[in-house]
Amino acid sequence: RLREKDRVYIPVILIICTHIITIPFSILVLTNSTGFYIGVLPCLINALLTFVIFTVVSQVNKRRQSQMERGCDYSLAQQFQVKENCRALMLAKNLLIVLLCAMTLQCGLLIVLVIGWLAPFETLFIHVMENSTFMYVGGLKKFGNEMFK
Repeated sequence: RLREKDRVYIPVILIICTHIITIPFSILVLTNSTGFYIGVLPCLINALLTFVIFTVVSQVNKRRQSQMERGCDYSLAQQFQVKENCRALMLAKNLLIVLLCAMTLQCGLLIVLVIGWLAPFETLFIHVMENSTFMYVGGLKKFGNEMFK
């Protein structure tokens, strides 16, 4: 056995926390107990937090990699982990950009349609919003193959 402790509790806690947050929120949205902006807010917060966390993790790994190149005394396992993290982040970068753009495009178009800023082009924007889901599929097809090889 490589590890002395199983860490099964980590994904279990993440799943429980996700359900504690999403189930009540979904019920509020479905029963129209919450406003439109509060309904769209999680999408925008998710995109922002994903970008910030990806940037922070990427910077930390780049700093650790530069320390390794200067001769820092990392163990072999730590060196391998830093190199793997940098490779995974490099592969995930394109996928993350496509998916975040698709999410913010859909949320932004939804906000523009509800506010009514571009009423004469409403049909066009509804068409774009419906078909922007294919951005997810196209992004996953384009960059997902590299990720899961």
